[in-house]
Amino acid sequence: MQGESRLVLSCPGRARRTNMSQAMLDLSAQTRRSTGKGTANQLRRRGLLPAVVYGKDHPAQPVAVGIRDMQAILRRAHGAHLISLKVDGASYPVLLKEVQRHPVSRQLLHVDFQAVDLTRKVTAHVPVVLVGESRRQADGGVIQAGLHQVEVRCLPTELPDAIEVDVSGLKMGGSLTVGDLQVPEGVEILTPAEDVVVAVINPARVTAAEQKEEEAAAPAAAEGEAAAEGAEGAKSEGAKEEKAAAKA
Repeated sequence: MQGESRLVLSCPGRARRTNMSQAMLDLSAQTRRSTGKGTANQLRRRGLLPAVVYGKDHPAQPVAVGIRDMQAILRRAHGAHLISLKVDGASYPVLLKEVQRHPVSRQLLHVDFQAVDLTRKVTAHVPVVLVGESRRQADGGVIQAGLHQVEVRCLPTELPDAIEVDVSGLKMGGSLTVGDLQVPEGVEILTPAEDVVVAVINPARVTAAEQKEEEAAAPAAAEGEAAAEGAEGAKSEGAKEEKAAAKA
């Protein structure tokens, strides 16, 4: 995609940015005069998606966008992508804040847009994408992702679409943390530096550790069951004594 902003981290922690700014995507919308579940269902039947635009200096504004148009945006935008939202002739720079889908059908239900000032820094989550796994030397290790996104703070125009982490050079027992990520000047990572982004683990050790945990938990579980049985027995004996005393 022309103008796509992406970071690539090559082991052991070098990063480069292929482009310095995002290409703003265009999306048209129309103001919604009414809200509510009934209105939302009517909009969807007409091929429109209920949405809302809000921001620090932008009061919440109900709008509707074309479902197909929104699907096209989602195919092109990865993470916090900058969008030029045209509403009744006026244009607003916005970020895609939240997408709501039906839990079963995955149908689009609602979208939140955050209106932003291009001169003010914003906080957003950027996806972490692992690459190079097929080029990694086979050593029996298994790639385990620790994070799927990181939180960053920068100008809206400087938001990267994603951070690609090259794991081709990682060996068994190796890992990369957030502190290993290098981003361009102006982009600040807010996620703790010690958080693990990706690691190569030994599956045999993981299985052995899980087995030890299960073995250690077994006696405690048995003691708990014995204690519960004892309490139940004592309760039963107490009830019998009460009945005998009542008869006496």
